[in-house]
Amino acid sequence: MLFGLSETALTAGVAGLLWVLSVSSWVVIVYKTWWIWRALQDVPAAQQAYWQTPDPVQAQQVLVMLDRQALLRPLVGAACASQPSSPAGLERRAHEAARRQRQVVQSLRQVCQQVQWGQPWLACVASVAPFLGLLGTVWGLLDAMTTLPDASTGAWEAWVPALSHTLQLTAVGLCVAVPAVMAHHLMANRLNMLQQSLEDFAADLIEHLHSGQDA
Repeated sequence: MLFGLSETALTAGVAGLLWVLSVSSWVVIVYKTWWIWRALQDVPAAQQAYWQTPDPVQAQQVLVMLDRQALLRPLVGAACASQPSSPAGLERRAHEAARRQRQVVQSLRQVCQQVQWGQPWLACVASVAPFLGLLGTVWGLLDAMTTLPDASTGAWEAWVPALSHTLQLTAVGLCVAVPAVMAHHLMANRLNMLQQSLEDFAADLIEHLHSGQDA
């Protein structure tokens, strides 16, 4: 007994936490893999179709069909929002263009947060799981060591299975962390490519706003 907790209770608690971390990380990995695959197909096609469509209303309708992950639509919606219906002074038009540019930037930040969803959790699992397994192992060993002075030499044979089970927690922690680390790094490159594509699209929208303003 150590700090009021038995080795068995602590082992069960650590094993349960590792199970939760493992299941949640695999859910994120599977879903995010599918999400990235779909987004990398949709975003280039939607961008190309948007710039090739002359009518703004029709271009937004094209995005509804092609941009299934809703990554480009918030940017276009921010760029096209509150457009003046009648000619205004140069100062008013410049203020309106600047306001829409800020809206595009804010929408881009929100979309980038959506793109990076799941990555912080995978990084958290990769960092916490090994230490959680090590905590269970160390605590179990300390609990076992407290009984050593009162034990006979033959009692070692009874403790070996318990100690082996306790040491397995470290291995389990590593098994939980390794897939999370690999998925985090493998997804990072594709997510960065996707985010860069979205940033370029937002920059083109802002440039389009300025070109319309100059016209």
